[in-house]
Amino acid sequence: MHANCCIGLHSKIHDLRIMLEDWRNYMSMPPTLKRSAALSWRVPQNCSLSLLSL
Repeated sequence: MHANCCIGLHSKIHDLRIMLEDWRNYMSMPPTLKRSAALSWRVPQNCSLSLLSL
């Protein structure tokens, strides 16, 4: 995750917390599920490239 294109400390912290929560969930999974193709990470909510074009 790149926070350089994100404006505002609140937005950066919010999206980094989402990423950290996803990472913790991933690390708590058994190895067989970690290899699963069904695993997905959430999209940043406050920091995204689509917001830069506004």
